[in-house]
Amino acid sequence: MSDTKTSDPVVTSDRDGYTVDQQMIRNTFGLVRGAAANPAVARDIPQGATIILIPDDDPELAEAEIKAGMAALGRGQDVYFRHIRPGDIIRGSE
Repeated sequence: MSDTKTSDPVVTSDRDGYTVDQQMIRNTFGLVRGAAANPAVARDIPQGATIILIPDDDPELAEAEIKAGMAALGRGQDVYFRHIRPGDIIRGSE
């Protein structure tokens, strides 16, 4: 008997045709770019915390992020939830 895994279905976000996972990664890199341009963006983030970015313009992605954050809390991790405001994220050329 072969051991085959079934993968989760790809969930696409309404944003630019990216999957939810891809959009999470894009937002993370965008926040890093935003913090480099304006260090005040990251000032309140506790050291060592898992950062969960909650976008205001993508309800599906916001729900996925909140679920991921709650799962991290359940594993005993320190979690910092951050609502993404315009100007916090600087998009790259991805």
